[in-house]
Amino acid sequence: MVTKSIQLMGTIIKLQIMSTQGNPQQEMDWAIKQLKHYENVFSANDDSSLLMQVNHAAGKRAVTVPRELFWLIEVGKRYSLFEQSNLNIAIGPLVKLWHIGFQDAREPSDKEIQAKLALTNPADIYLDARTSRVYLDKPGMEIDLGALAKGYFADQIANGWKHDGVVSGMINLGGNVVVIGDHPHHEDHHWIVGLQDPAKPQGQCIRCLKLRDQSIVTSGTYQRNLQVHHRFFHHLINPQTGYPFTTDLASLSIISRKSLPGELWTSILFGHSWEYIEQVVHKTAGIQAIGIWQDGLTRDLFD
Repeated sequence: MVTKSIQLMGTIIKLQIMSTQGNPQQEMDWAIKQLKHYENVFSANDDSSLLMQVNHAAGKRAVTVPRELFWLIEVGKRYSLFEQSNLNIAIGPLVKLWHIGFQDAREPSDKEIQAKLALTNPADIYLDARTSRVYLDKPGMEIDLGALAKGYFADQIANGWKHDGVVSGMINLGGNVVVIGDHPHHEDHHWIVGLQDPAKPQGQCIRCLKLRDQSIVTSGTYQRNLQVHHRFFHHLINPQTGYPFTTDLASLSIISRKSLPGELWTSILFGHSWEYIEQVVHKTAGIQAIGIWQDGLTRDLFD
């Protein structure tokens, strides 16, 4: 067994290989190298990343990007344009304005918010699939892939590990967990994954789930927040209003085979009513959901 914990992408990443037909240390080293590569490509918080080259060129010129970055921007734009989607990869100016979770976080004025809202239309992201070029139509626009990138990273690491012979392992990118194969030390061979209790300190769970070859992705209002004059703001921004979502839901978790769909659906659905979430989950193949409210009430949407 090989385990590794590192601080990367603004969170604690935990990787574990329980059983493999290959070399576990080499597989772990490869995973760390890949994650550092992804941060250099996809980060919206590092001015030297390839994504930020696109953002810096907004309103000026198109930028040719690697296929992996182009593909994820393409996926993000498509789902951002879904009817009633709360995912918006063009939300970067608003995220930077509030900057919740960073030392310079603050409550902006309504005038500032309205000005940034004008820069967040995902239809203003122009893509040329033939040349892998991305153009942002207005100066000041910024793509932020934080609502889906970790799902892509987790799937890529899982696919690479399986290709190299890993038969049992776990990838935890902070709010995004993928388990591979059986857990060799558990009688029923399932992995046990805890759901954070939103009302308690990090690491205290409100319930535990049994998973096997599955992903669980959680979006929650408790993860990053800002308090101003006794008012509480969380980091999940409503792309229609520019303000944090007004909701009694503390967290929404999506269980799926792959992690990217989980990331997409948590972002699309968080902020909607539970009745709407229930309708969408029941008619969407391959996903299950768990909601946790501020008062600790939990509800499941399982098959």
